[in-house]
This record gives sequence, structure tokens and C-alpha cells, in this order.
Amino acid sequence: MIQYLWHNEKVPSDMKVYQVSGILLNDRTEVLLYEEDGRYRIPGGHPIENENMEDTLIRECFEEVNASIDNITYLGYQEVIGDKKEPYAQVRYIAKIRKLGKNREDIDNGKLYRRLFVPLDEVNSFLNWDDVGRKMIQTVKEKIGIN
Repeated sequence: MIQYLWHNEKVPSDMKVYQVSGILLNDRTEVLLYEEDGRYRIPGGHPIENENMEDTLIRECFEEVNASIDNITYLGYQEVIGDKKEPYAQVRYIAKIRKLGKNREDIDNGKLYRRLFVPLDEVNSFLNWDDVGRKMIQTVKEKIGIN
């Protein structure tokens, strides 16, 4: 059974990071999601060699949803236990959408995703992240100064 735990602090130095993703906000505090194979997701992906986590997020946002971002702020990480030999981290950031380009195919895999904006309070109902999702969204609200 896979277990997910939310942490607001930095990833421990001995824990592997397998994913970096972002809660991308527009001027109305709506979150950009995309739909892939009937599931909603936030933009993100795997870090590549010699790439820091913020650069991973910037690259993945451009590749998947054609978004340029700024005001990137570390949010926390989701610890995943039971999926691989050792627990690992899925890092989350908050970022402001500076520019959203025309919808186009993902540069990495050629898929065309449907993009949509969702109010922050409704994100977890689209992602189905349960308790971890609620904690993550609460952390977003605290970081951006809304209750």
C-alpha cells in the first residue's frame, strides 16, 4: 500500500526527488490544471541531470502547458512511501503565470492536453489528493495570504 505524507519543510538531503510540480496561479487566484487521459494534473515532471528544482518546474510548465512563470515559491513536498524501495519526494511550488501561450502539443511526448482554470478551493476535487491535497492547498493559502 502506498502512503502519502505532506511536509512543509525542505526535502531531507538524503531523500531522492522524483517529481517537481507547481500550483500555477493566475490574477484571479485560479489554478491551471491540465487533463491527461481523463485525469487532472498540475504541471510538473522529473528533474534531469544538473537541473535544480526551480529550473525543472520552469521547463515542465513550458513543455506541458506552454506557460511562462515567475514568483516561484517553495511550498513543500509529498513523501511517497511504499512505491519504491526507499521513500521519495514529490516537490511542490507555487508560481504566478506570467504568460500563457497558445495551447499546443507537449514538447516532450506530443500529446495535446485540455487546460482549465479552477478556483483554488476546488482544486482538490479535481485532483482527488484527499488529506494531502487539503494540507497542500491550506499551505498555498497561507503562503499567498488568504484564509
